[in-house]
Amino acid sequence: MNFQIVNTSAPNSVHATCVFSCFEASDSITYLHVALDRFRDEVAEIMNMTWNNYTIRLFICVDLDFLDKIYGLSGSSGKCPCLFCLITGEQIRSPDASRRRYRLRSLESMAGDYQRFLKSGGNHKHAKRYNNCIREVFFNIPLTEVCIPGLHITQGIFQKLFELFEEACHNLDLQLLFIDKATQTVVLSLRSTVKC
Repeated sequence: MNFQIVNTSAPNSVHATCVFSCFEASDSITYLHVALDRFRDEVAEIMNMTWNNYTIRLFICVDLDFLDKIYGLSGSSGKCPCLFCLITGEQIRSPDASRRRYRLRSLESMAGDYQRFLKSGGNHKHAKRYNNCIREVFFNIPLTEVCIPGLHITQGIFQKLFELFEEACHNLDLQLLFIDKATQTVVLSLRSTVKC
């Protein structure tokens, strides 16, 4: 794990990057507690610091699975898989026209959901009743300071576009090309119905 000073001309340079933790293990919750619990106080302290009259803001930039673990959610297969709002998985899959605005999550709402989850017995089978908040948040970094992982977003978009392109090409193939069974030759057939 590392932190970077990003308001520089070269934020990804070795001069602006500091590795603060190396931990060879899986991303399980147990190992995350071992690796990260010792930094809770320091993160809270840094978030309240100023430097040369500048307020320091921490942003967290990791993949969605790691974000779910850091923010105490049960994961992307839960009823409310979005870190930022309370849209359900079923509503995500619905057409955009039928969507509406959903209540946004906050650190406070997540803490409340987690406390209700604990008071009910903490059974993971009932996580959906508590908006999938099944653990305490590791760091109180506001959700407005979470960098959305672009790979996960663009991967879904590009996959959908690729599937549409593949389907269009297949349909074009069916309209343009057929095999003459008598001579076993490929014949191109240009029809007026083909739209490109």
